[in-house]
Amino acid sequence: MSYFTPLTDRDIPSLSAFFGQNPHRFCDFTAYNTWIWGKYLHAALATFHGITILRRNMMDERTCLYPLGVSLSKEGVLSCLLEVAKKEGISPTLFPLTREEKDYILTLYPQSQAETQEGWWDYLYLRDDLANLSGKKYHGQRNFLRRFRTLYPPGKCVPLDEVKKMTWRTF
Repeated sequence: MSYFTPLTDRDIPSLSAFFGQNPHRFCDFTAYNTWIWGKYLHAALATFHGITILRRNMMDERTCLYPLGVSLSKEGVLSCLLEVAKKEGISPTLFPLTREEKDYILTLYPQSQAETQEGWWDYLYLRDDLANLSGKKYHGQRNFLRRFRTLYPPGKCVPLDEVKKMTWRTF
């Protein structure tokens, strides 16, 4: 029996609450990013001893996000993750982690391994920075936007609440 159920669009409100206490600026810790990539990464949710665990297939293995907003101690959360991983027959891999989380886990479990996956780094932008793209640091994004507008002149940006009204075609 698996504790995990596949992610659906009905999970967006609970994902938003799950990520609402997010201290990180990882795109992995946003509800819409998780939902958008959910099918591709075979995302699934489980609730175990009162904590929510999000599992995905990353880098050819099943990984879990470090749970957020839980009432258990950090040690309790990690022991739940280990228990679920053992029952599911998967490697207890967490991805991504902050330096502090990595150091904490290595202190508790010195036999663990940690590695950096530089090819998987993403960014979150402040809304105003992304809207204005001002300054030298955003010249690459401005060039990309100009190229996109040249290649796809009918393309347009719409508010997310309008997306529900649009028809999507899956390939």
